[in-house]
Amino acid sequence: MTGPSDSVLLPEQRVPVIDRCDVLVVGGGSAGLSAAIAAKRQGADVVLVERYGYMGGLASGGLIVLLLTLDDGAGHQVVAGLCQELVERLEARDACFSPPRSEWGEANDELIERYQRMGLVWGSAPHKVRYSVAYDPEEFKFVANEWVAEAGVRLLYHRWASDIVRDGDRITHVVFTSKAGRHAIACDTVIDATGDGDIFTLADEPFELEEVHPWLWFRMAGIDDDDA
Repeated sequence: MTGPSDSVLLPEQRVPVIDRCDVLVVGGGSAGLSAAIAAKRQGADVVLVERYGYMGGLASGGLIVLLLTLDDGAGHQVVAGLCQELVERLEARDACFSPPRSEWGEANDELIERYQRMGLVWGSAPHKVRYSVAYDPEEFKFVANEWVAEAGVRLLYHRWASDIVRDGDRITHVVFTSKAGRHAIACDTVIDATGDGDIFTLADEPFELEEVHPWLWFRMAGIDDDDA
């Protein structure tokens, strides 16, 4: 029987470098997706690595199927850019829903009740209709794949960041583990979009822990809202 003080000594291993890039984005959730596309549009050579077989992170696989409050409460959109571009791509596939602009800021009780049922009005009263978007998480994955391919970002799935290589205070390589074994990607800049801070913890950088209550998200279909 082994105890908590037991350990094994692993042999040195020569890890192949499978790619090189200007910007390496680790994590393909909403933040990583946006960072990769933005960096590519600025002219960088970009590689995006995701541990699962899809992009979106909690926004897709976590079933957080809402983009909440993209306006200021007075009828003016304040969150746009890549987020709005994502919405438009989802709209083109009939894969999302949001209140029309003409209803933003309305305090009509009937409208508010309607959108509350969809999760698009939330928080404490008094309520107004806000620019929030409900979307299909599977379509999100599809749109993200197309978007990254169109942008020219090189995408790698099913790889977990497991180590880093440093030169002084700069990360020169990130080591990934997959079913193919261990391999590294050389980079000038790393963007940690893992959601858990995997890269900066591997680099022994300081961080703060935050306690977050667990949530349970689920989807239902074939339900009549009025009867329910």
